[in-house]
Formats: sequence, structure tokens, C-alpha cells
Amino acid sequence: MRILLSLLSLSFSVSMAAEHPEILFCMFERTGLLYDQFFDDPPRSLNCGNSTYCQKVTANYISVGDKRTHIVLKGCDGIDVPGAFYGPKCEREGCYEITASGEKYQLCCCKGDHCNAASTALSISLIAATLMTILTR
Repeated sequence: MRILLSLLSLSFSVSMAAEHPEILFCMFERTGLLYDQFFDDPPRSLNCGNSTYCQKVTANYISVGDKRTHIVLKGCDGIDVPGAFYGPKCEREGCYEITASGEKYQLCCCKGDHCNAASTALSISLIAATLMTILTR
């Protein structure tokens, strides 16, 4: 079911991106623990407007008070989880380690629609959505 929903979302996004090349579409997903709060948001396409980058933030640490964080966040540049995490802005393409509030994160920044998907199943879905859009025109 998740794959089907992702496929439908990507199909719509691909057609929007073709009509509006200035709009960036990124994958949105929150999976794992953030300060002991569990997230399992299924992947979906997100309209990022005129953002330059898509992001993927990976964190794995135990904070003050023994609250565990082991999470992957994907979305538009400057990912945030209101009240818990405010992501940094990308300065360049590529992956690099950053430190924020004393914690280390892996930050990956890329340009291009759905470039932060980084999943075989989603890549296949994206290819299928692109082909469906092209074939139905």
C-alpha cells in the first residue's frame, strides 16, 4: 500500500515538475526515534517551491537525559520537526558531518527532483511514475 501511495504521489509530482521546472520536488520521510519519540512517516513527494536543495539528515546519539535519537529525515532544505529539531540549511551539494547543539549529524544535500530518495524501491517507483507520465501524454 505504501509503495502504491508513493507511486501515485510521485506520478503527480513528475507531471507538475514537467509543467513547472522551477519547482523542486523532494522526498519527505521521517523514520526512527528523535529524543525517544517514534516517527514512521511513509515516503511521499513534497513540493519545495523554489528551494535549491533536497536534504537527508541522519542522526544517531543519546542526548542529555538519556533520550535516544536514531533517525533519518528527508525533505526540503532546512528540514525541521517543530519543537524538537531545526535543521541547518545546505551550503553545497554532497554529504558531510555537521555539529548542532553539541550533537553530530550526517547532512546530505542534492539538487534535482527526488534526488534524496536513496531507496531502491522508491527509485523504481520514480522510474515507473516517470514512464507512466510520459506514456500517458
